[in-house]
Amino acid sequence: MADLESQHLDYKQSWQDEHLKTLCAFANSEGGEIQLGKDDQGKITHLEQPKKLLESLPGKIIQKLGIYPRLDLVQEEEQAFIVIRIEASPLPVGLNGKYYKRIGSTNQELKGPVLSQFLMEKSGNGWDELPEPQATLKDLDINTLERFQRFAAERVPSIRQEPLKTDKDLLSFLQKLNLAEGGMLSRAAILLFGKEPQRYYRDAYLKIGMFASDAELLSDDHIKGNLFNQVEQGMEVLKLKYLVPKVYYEGIVRKEKAEYPESALREAIINALVHRDYTGPPLQISVYDDKMILWNEGGLPATLTIEDLKHKHPSRPRNRSLSDVFYKAGYIESWGRGTIAITQDCLRAGLPEPAFREAFGGLEVTFFKNTLTEEQLAKLPINNRQRQAIQYLKEYSRISNKDYQELTNCSRNTASNDLKELVSLKIIMQAGRKGAGSYYVLR
Repeated sequence: MADLESQHLDYKQSWQDEHLKTLCAFANSEGGEIQLGKDDQGKITHLEQPKKLLESLPGKIIQKLGIYPRLDLVQEEEQAFIVIRIEASPLPVGLNGKYYKRIGSTNQELKGPVLSQFLMEKSGNGWDELPEPQATLKDLDINTLERFQRFAAERVPSIRQEPLKTDKDLLSFLQKLNLAEGGMLSRAAILLFGKEPQRYYRDAYLKIGMFASDAELLSDDHIKGNLFNQVEQGMEVLKLKYLVPKVYYEGIVRKEKAEYPESALREAIINALVHRDYTGPPLQISVYDDKMILWNEGGLPATLTIEDLKHKHPSRPRNRSLSDVFYKAGYIESWGRGTIAITQDCLRAGLPEPAFREAFGGLEVTFFKNTLTEEQLAKLPINNRQRQAIQYLKEYSRISNKDYQELTNCSRNTASNDLKELVSLKIIMQAGRKGAGSYYVLR
């Protein structure tokens, strides 16, 4: 009795181009064969012009699938059938932009996360390097591409500001950037230069929220468009709506100081866009009264730790194409110094060192507005009375020795000693007249 159709075997009575799906599925699985000229039970039927098929099918299969089959004509009792054998392919094999895999005796089209995982396993490429079969050159924003050309020409002399007037010009330019192959655009091309990448990757955007507390959202914005737009517009929205600059005067000249150094915020956003996992939720920035938290999906590589981020470390971007283009545009370096630069910028601005941690399946960076947040106070060698006094000062601006005694229910000597310690820690400073009129303010 003939073997029934299985993971590695399929019977077809005659050739139809639909059978290319089966060959595609075999190539993407463990290999297999179609026995052409047999019914579902494996019995030989009449096959029209087998010799002609033997000549024409190899070219069709190579053209459509890009793989080389083995075809054999088998004679049994004056009847003939053709065996088409396909080996398992080390690379992904597609048919008209779709991918199939053999599961049991059926061909299953791969979609969504399953397709992404399959393509990465087969190709050895990162998520951003994989092709986006449905995308076309019409999805790209020429203005963003031309702006990138201007930036990149300054950093990479081989990238000239050549015209992008025709599809051929555009495709050639993208191929030089490794963002297109075989006429197909990569996911990175859509994310970097797309008019609306969210058509393909729904959560590929930046979300900003203002919080009074973890449970109370005051306002929020969703920054969409391509990644270059998300960097520029995200920074603009943060500065105009969420971060209020501190105003001071030098003589009669009015000046402003940003709550957080712009260079550090920009570096953190770009870092997150380069390293985030785009199969997860959007990049999120949560702004509080005393801190700002930036979180992106995707933890650190197994070879890096949080402690490593404080020192020079190898650059291991999750998305190599995104990283390469941002580097060519002059937005980032390629030496694994981004987190060091963020920390140094904050310290130079007189702010505490940002806190990095892995949380909720991703990486979180917390910027502190000052050294007196709850997180920062917990690191200082102060007692509960002194902590109370600092909170009092944050609300009322000044405190006297008598105020301190009443607030913490302590003696005058204890109040004096506590206040002296806070002065020595450079948290507060003495002001007003000496003696009864003396009081303290935050530094």
